[in-house]
Amino acid sequence: MQEQGVEAWVRQTADRRIEPGKGDPRHSEWYAQQMSQTAQHVVMETLAYLASVDLTPILPQITAPALVLVGEHSAMNTSDRTRSLAELLPKGRLVEVAGASGYVQHSAPEQCVAIWREFVKAAA
Repeated sequence: MQEQGVEAWVRQTADRRIEPGKGDPRHSEWYAQQMSQTAQHVVMETLAYLASVDLTPILPQITAPALVLVGEHSAMNTSDRTRSLAELLPKGRLVEVAGASGYVQHSAPEQCVAIWREFVKAAA
């Protein structure tokens, strides 16, 4: 990414976030274009931070209602992995998004918004 730029990095790694062949190719292209607008230093700093920090130990301290979403067909963020994270949250709620894959917020944004709205209504 440092040598080729943000767009090349996005296109080389997008399969981690939006699994190929599982959605509308137009959405995948839109996603790549949107992500490519991120400033290079922001991506570099975010990647460095995420590679160096494990926030799992503090999850039990989060007492606010928390929504954990996972795509039904996600290869990386599996139901088992996300279930274990949701169980660490005192008020965690795991929702599996039907038909979604990859990073669910990227592959099924409309479904995620609808689920979040229902979650907020129920928590209020």
